[in-house]
Amino acid sequence: MSHAKLFLIVLKGAIGQNVPMRLALYQPEIPENTAALMRLAACLAAELHLIEPLGFALNTKKMRRIGMDYAALVTIERHVSFDAFLQTLPESGRLVLATTKAHKPYWSHTWGPNDILLLGQESAGVPQSVHDRAQVRLTIPMANSARSLNLASAATLICSDWYRQKALP
Repeated sequence: MSHAKLFLIVLKGAIGQNVPMRLALYQPEIPENTAALMRLAACLAAELHLIEPLGFALNTKKMRRIGMDYAALVTIERHVSFDAFLQTLPESGRLVLATTKAHKPYWSHTWGPNDILLLGQESAGVPQSVHDRAQVRLTIPMANSARSLNLASAATLICSDWYRQKALP
């Protein structure tokens, strides 16, 4: 079986767009978060990329239960490494990293047609070498006493801004 399965649902119909949101997870560790993001990708007609190694098996009972019938709507593109993932990006695309180390709020970003949102590991984010490859770094402003949002919650907020800019009339 190939390590790369293309998932692409093109925005059509009521949305009226032909450019999908692109979402990538860097070495995700928690199956529940990944399953929730699979569901988000299905509902928003987004591409979903998983950068290995994963901290779990994709075919677990938990993944099937959480993904429910939405798992049937998505095909996931898996990448054996971050470098392999980079090889698949369009030349005009920007890697947009969601990070607590940024100062630019997510709502101030103007999404380009080939941008891809990258989210790091739940426990550690991304290594500095990955951070350095991002052309754009966005943050979700939070109360000073808060460390971070759940990965799926953070992705939902940022994806909603992409959707607001690109898909709503």
